[in-house]
Amino acid sequence: MTSIDAERIWASGNLRALATHHTAAHDRLVQSTGIRPGDSVLDVGAGTGTTSLAAARSGGAVTAVDIVADFLATVRERATAEDLDITTMVADAQDLPFQDGEFDVVLSTFAVMFAADATKAAAELVRVSAGRIGVASWTADGFVGHCMATLARYQTGTIGLEPLRWGDEAFVRDLLPNPRFTKYTVMTHHESPDKAVAFLRATLGPVRATFEALDDKRRNTLTEELKEVMARFNTTRDGSVAVPAEYLEAVVGKGD
Repeated sequence: MTSIDAERIWASGNLRALATHHTAAHDRLVQSTGIRPGDSVLDVGAGTGTTSLAAARSGGAVTAVDIVADFLATVRERATAEDLDITTMVADAQDLPFQDGEFDVVLSTFAVMFAADATKAAAELVRVSAGRIGVASWTADGFVGHCMATLARYQTGTIGLEPLRWGDEAFVRDLLPNPRFTKYTVMTHHESPDKAVAFLRATLGPVRATFEALDDKRRNTLTEELKEVMARFNTTRDGSVAVPAEYLEAVVGKGD
C-alpha cells in the first residue's frame, strides 16, 4: 500500500468520532509522560487531535503531524475552540521533518503502530525526542486485535496484522530504548452489535475500505463475524455492547 493509498483510506473515516471512545487512553498517555508547562511536544499520527489537545491543556507546546491534511484542519479547529496553540504539519512518521532531539516529548496514540516500516518509524520517534516517548498500541489479544484479525481475512493490501506487533512487549523492547510497559483497557459502548459494526464502518477508514471491496454476501459474513467477536468480549446481557479494549502503553524516559 503506497502512502497515497494510506492517506486516502484513513481520510475516508471519522477519527474524531472514533476517538471519543478512547479519550481516557489519550489523556493517560499525556499523564504517563509527565508533560509540564513549556515542554515541546510532538504528536505523531495526531489524527483529529485528541492527544494533541490533552498535551496542550497540560501546558505543552504541541506540534501535531499526520499524513491526512483534513485531520489536521480539524485539530486546528478544535484548538481554536479551546484557545490552545497547536502547530500542525503534514508528515509521515517514517520521515519526520525535524532536528535530532527537537522535542522534549514525542507521543503517538494508536497511530505509529500503523506505519508501514515499524523499525524506521520507531527510529524517527527516538531521533527527534530529547528523551521522553509515549506510545499506545492495541494488543493482539484484546478486542481490537481480534477485530483486526477478523478483518485481515478479508483484506487485500490494507492493514493486516503487522500493526499489532506494537502491542507486544518483546517487539517494542527492540524498537525503543528501555521502555516501561503497562496494559490498560478502554471501554467501548454501543446500543447494539449492528450499530457497533456500522460505527466502525463509518469511522475507521480501513474498515470502510475492507467492506467496500466485498460483495454483499461476504459483507454480510464479515458483519456477522465482527458481531461474534463483540459477543465474546461483551460485558452486558441486555442487547447493548460494552467491550473492554486492551492496549499496551510503552513509555521511555522519566516524566517527573
